[in-house]
Amino acid sequence: MRRLHTSSPLLRKVPGSRWTAILAGFVATAMLATVGCVAASKHQQVFDQKTAAQGRIVFLERSNASLDEDRVRLVARVDDLGAENTALKADLGVLAGHRAELERELRESRDELAARSFEVESLRGAYDSLVGDLESEVASGQIEIQRLRDGIEVNVSDRLLFDSGRADLNPEGRAVILRVATQLAGTGGRIEVLGHTDDIAIRKSLSGRYPSNWELGGARAAAVVRVFEEEGIAPERLSAVSRGSAAPRVPNDSAASRARNRRIEIRVLPEEPQAGEASPRLEAADPAEST
Repeated sequence: MRRLHTSSPLLRKVPGSRWTAILAGFVATAMLATVGCVAASKHQQVFDQKTAAQGRIVFLERSNASLDEDRVRLVARVDDLGAENTALKADLGVLAGHRAELERELRESRDELAARSFEVESLRGAYDSLVGDLESEVASGQIEIQRLRDGIEVNVSDRLLFDSGRADLNPEGRAVILRVATQLAGTGGRIEVLGHTDDIAIRKSLSGRYPSNWELGGARAAAVVRVFEEEGIAPERLSAVSRGSAAPRVPNDSAASRARNRRIEIRVLPEEPQAGEASPRLEAADPAEST
């Protein structure tokens, strides 16, 4: 390498201390320039970081605001769900009550069905017993016994039970009613006794006691009911009803027809249905079962 010789006329004219100062100035200027560049770069970096941080802060603030809105919505939703849960619990309680009521009604219906079945079975037995016990009266046509769908109907001619124009049972009639009472005492259900007459007006000699056929029919039905009660049939099972001449079996167009219409009708039926239940229909289960 070539060496710098200070023997150059130009350099020889500059004193050594001056030369050192100049050289130091050059070095200082170069260093300042370098430091200035570094400082500017650092400043830009800090500025960029600050800008990024500010952007991040803005983003976080917006995110926080959004989260606050979400939290408010969630709190409101939780309140709504709590109200819905309370309402559902109340509905569940109501449904549980309905279920318990339905189960109770089902048990009662089953118990009632079992009781009805027992009554029907007992009535079937009573029907067979009545037919056997009153065979001669049935054969003579003085008594007709009919099995209904869920009961028994017994029609007894007034000639067998009462003297003409009378409402107290004659001895033969009382004996027949006692036999009927014996068979019905072991049954369940209610017993209706209906008094029927023909359409001929009451004789004047009897009108003081029985102003019309209604009173005569009612008195005869009551006489039969009294015997049933005397024989131990519970009075709450019994009822006496007058139909007068309002429900004839056949038209009142002959003496024979009127004789058929004058009768005591005894119906043995299941207990009265409760409210909302259908009343039992009075019909024969089979025409062949009528005697």
